[in-house]
Amino acid sequence: MLYSDFLKNKKYIYISLIILFFTMLPQFLTSPSLKHYITLLVLSIVLILSAITNRFLFFIFISYINLINIIQVHISLHWGLGETLDRISVALQSPRYETIEYLSSYINKEDYFIILYSIILIIITYYFIKSYKYIFNSKYIKITSLIIILFLLFLLNDKDPMKVIIHFSQAKSRANILVKRKNFIAENDIKIKNIKNTIYDKVVIIQGESANKNYMNLYGYDVLDTPFLTSLKDLDGFYKFNTISPANNTRYSISMLYTKANVKNWEDNFINSLSIVSKFKEYGYYTHWISNQGERGRYNDYITSIAYEANHKLFFNQGMNSKIGFDSLILDYLKSQKLIRKKRELYIFHIIGSHFSYNKRYPKNNVIYKNPKDIIED
Repeated sequence: MLYSDFLKNKKYIYISLIILFFTMLPQFLTSPSLKHYITLLVLSIVLILSAITNRFLFFIFISYINLINIIQVHISLHWGLGETLDRISVALQSPRYETIEYLSSYINKEDYFIILYSIILIIITYYFIKSYKYIFNSKYIKITSLIIILFLLFLLNDKDPMKVIIHFSQAKSRANILVKRKNFIAENDIKIKNIKNTIYDKVVIIQGESANKNYMNLYGYDVLDTPFLTSLKDLDGFYKFNTISPANNTRYSISMLYTKANVKNWEDNFINSLSIVSKFKEYGYYTHWISNQGERGRYNDYITSIAYEANHKLFFNQGMNSKIGFDSLILDYLKSQKLIRKKRELYIFHIIGSHFSYNKRYPKNNVIYKNPKDIIED
């Protein structure tokens, strides 16, 4: 039965495989990892089984993947592999004029090609399934294929490219939080208090990143890797605390450090509270947020919401991780720029610290280990 059905529908299968090949080709070419590559192979099995089970189902899957190709290839060309969720989030948060400017700047001939390529494949698939009269007649084959499809889709539920729709949902949820918080800030005008004297006219907060006190000399680690802080530890008025971060990633920990958001009630408190940046402005401080991290994206958007409460904000890293400069960029900037100077100022420096590739976070002419042998020495 199986062999006879195959012979009867041999041409149908061959054409389906050709359509499948050209549909999945952009996905494989922009695959960011081996794990993702394997996911695409599993998805290819789903597609060919859908061709056997139901021609309409095959058309739906092919159309979906081709539409995803347009998004994924564009993001891969301009922003790098694996940046899908971040860029969708940025798109949903951007005002219309920014979207128009983006399209005029970033849509090029490669984008037009993939749009045309994908649309042609969708049209070909439509006319193929519409005109082809033969299809597998065995109920056993159809039911078995459908069961396998459902099982594989369950496995692929949280993986790209099947997850792109979920990405839109996640990005939309984050965008709603940020819009609500933006509206709350706009509705709560800061009334400057007439304070004649303050204990400190200049306040500096250095927001670290990926730091672990178990590997800091200040806290007793046997390698002198915090020379400046260690030199201050015996001074009066210098305090060190045995603390832990309130969350295990930056966007949540910073939002809980600077606003009323907390572990038990994060969303409502984050949306409906001003940060300490605005509190300093209330007491007459001119506020600066200078960051060696990104302004947009999955890991930055909540932080950016706080940063935008500052009078002056600057982000050195615009999303190209391979081009992140050393944190000394902040010092170089302060030396080179004529900043607006006020009597009272708050400076918040958000450094990249030892984030991700440790051996890329420091200049090679100033190191403890010239030839690091492991990740700890890095």
